[in-house]
Amino acid sequence: MHDLILSQSQPDGSALLRLIFDRAVPGHVAPGQFVTVHVEGHKAGYFALASGPGQLTELLIKPQGPVAEHLAALPVGSVVRVSDPIGKGFGVEADGRPLVVLVNGSGISAVRGLIDAEIAAGLPRPVHLLYGVLTPGHAAFQERLAAWRAAGVAVHLVLDAPQDGWDGPTGFVQHHAQRLGLVTDAVSVALVGFPAMIEETKALYAAAGLAPERVRTNF
Repeated sequence: MHDLILSQSQPDGSALLRLIFDRAVPGHVAPGQFVTVHVEGHKAGYFALASGPGQLTELLIKPQGPVAEHLAALPVGSVVRVSDPIGKGFGVEADGRPLVVLVNGSGISAVRGLIDAEIAAGLPRPVHLLYGVLTPGHAAFQERLAAWRAAGVAVHLVLDAPQDGWDGPTGFVQHHAQRLGLVTDAVSVALVGFPAMIEETKALYAAAGLAPERVRTNF
């Protein structure tokens, strides 16, 4: 277990909170890993590490549930106890195939380090991010999304449903991937979402002939 000190707590998007701590979590080696946060009297909460390996620890939380609500109420300077990083992360090797990243809501935290790493490596392959949100205001890491676009990542914001003033894509991210011709056996996929979304996406890629090991989740 590790005791981290909360150094920043700020809203990010319409329904999320971004927490930044004083140091990196020891043992964080791969984008997509996560930690458990321990609060006395409650079952531990699981949160993806939004920061990259070696960077100050960041979490992106939705203040729902006892642990997340506790974190949201903490003042700067509070001590938060977290586990060692869990899981292998995405492990999506750069093999020249385009990388398709499909994510919903707060799941963007799990893929931030992955996309940052692709950019740091000079974008050795095309990267497509399809990010599903309720409204444009619900999108987190707005400054990061702009930086990713400027670096050459194809960022597609996909709203749950049509709304006034929005002329971009709506519906499910996996269906928009189909419309873009990205559901094919010639890509690698990183996937974060609700169980039903994950299962349907895996089925779509399997039907397209993509080997299951090329569709990676972070758990």
